[in-house]
Amino acid sequence: MYRKYSPLLMGFILEIIPDKKVAEEVLQKAFIEIWKRKKEYQPDIDRLFIWMLRITRKQAVLKAGAQNITNKEIPNSNISVN
Repeated sequence: MYRKYSPLLMGFILEIIPDKKVAEEVLQKAFIEIWKRKKEYQPDIDRLFIWMLRITRKQAVLKAGAQNITNKEIPNSNISVN
């Protein structure tokens, strides 16, 4: 799963957090969160990638806010963060 989705998720994170080292930290945290929440995934409601993207986006937004990263607008992906 990591090999398949990490490049796509990293690309998304880098749109929010341009610092690659920080983005890698966010990706790692996102995958930990995905693993912890795997029982919450409902394939009849969402596609796996979209569910993973929501979790990843939330992690990136939290990190960006914590570091006051304001040089880029957060991409509007029309994905709700829950």
